[in-house]
Amino acid sequence: MPRQVELFRSMVVSSHPQLFKENVVGRSAGTEPFSLDSRLREWLPDLPRRIEIMRRLTHEIESNLRGFDDSFRRAFPSFAWRGKVYFTVSLDAFDGTVRKVEKEMALLFGVDKIAKIHGAGASLEPLFHHELFHVHHGAITPQPEDDRTLLYPLWNEGLAVFVAKKLHPHASWQQLVLSDEMVRRGAEQLPRLACELRPHLKGSTEAAFRDFFMGAGKRSDIPNRVGYYVGLRVVQEVARARSVEELARLRGKELFIAVDGALARLAGGRCTSPPSSGIDSPTLDDRDDRSRSSPDRPLQVRLLRSP
Repeated sequence: MPRQVELFRSMVVSSHPQLFKENVVGRSAGTEPFSLDSRLREWLPDLPRRIEIMRRLTHEIESNLRGFDDSFRRAFPSFAWRGKVYFTVSLDAFDGTVRKVEKEMALLFGVDKIAKIHGAGASLEPLFHHELFHVHHGAITPQPEDDRTLLYPLWNEGLAVFVAKKLHPHASWQQLVLSDEMVRRGAEQLPRLACELRPHLKGSTEAAFRDFFMGAGKRSDIPNRVGYYVGLRVVQEVARARSVEELARLRGKELFIAVDGALARLAGGRCTSPPSSGIDSPTLDDRDDRSRSSPDRPLQVRLLRSP
């Protein structure tokens, strides 16, 4: 294993050092300190099982990426972002995300993580559109970087799933970044989850963000990342009277009222008191990256390759 780590560093990391820094492939706050060698020792043994899927995904990128981009622009003609897009290995840090690379916001896809999560059914187009919509949404409706609630994560992720589902009505839940189990258990628990989330619209904690929106959630009573599913259901409620463009432009008090009302309806009367406020919590830095973009640069795709 030390030899494999050394080879990966010399063949891959040395050619693309900007993609293997802590701010790109580091995990969330509250996990172990970042060590690239430790991550490589953890990640490399499982890599052979994913290689064939990763090769297929790489071929799909090379063959179809322009079509994926064009179809999104047809659906959203006002899409103006022209930043960099990287297809890389994330050491299992992400499947798709928006993070800073060399001080500029970039859209990144971890082909290794996509292969791990989605397996033989992996399909890039729904995920690509999900992440492109995050960039589009952040560009047309800037959001507060110091927000300490679950209002924006719930809305942003739910809306991105909603849009991807509209663009790909026949995609599986897995391809829409959910899962069959998450949807089944989320639907069964929806009234309770909706009631529990209402107070978090005004103040929340890092632990709540982790449990509702990350794969590293520590609660056994709810599916990991179930906030994506609840967010989708919230958007479906709010979408009854609004277009996608109108949904994307909701913010501030208007957004809060819409989301809180949707959660109250989904709770089915189980929680009647209004959300509490003033919960002291740290800034949720991981989600801030999704709401910032740079609209003035040409779209540049980078496909990581070893020399």
